[in-house]
Amino acid sequence: TWIERRNAAASNQPQRLGRPVVAQITSKDVIHSFGVTALQIKQDAVPGTVATIWFTPKMLRRFDITCSQLCGLGHYRMRGFFNVVSDADFREWMRQQSAPQNR
Repeated sequence: TWIERRNAAASNQPQRLGRPVVAQITSKDVIHSFGVTALQIKQDAVPGTVATIWFTPKMLRRFDITCSQLCGLGHYRMRGFFNVVSDADFREWMRQQSAPQNR
């Protein structure tokens, strides 16, 4: 995995509109390049280092995360996304996360 899953932007946690997002980018194998084209964000992920980026989303939408470095055979599968939501939608998501799961 080229983005550590403990980062909110790399998990399924939505991000709130107008609130700063901080992500720590690293790589376990080769150089990758974390990119969110719609937000004009690009950061190289270099093995053995951690790069911290931050940004404040200003649009409600789903953003694609891509690797813009040709990094090997699996390059075409290196995609992700994150959603930017309103405060009300974020509170609803948090409520759903804390509700007991029906099993």
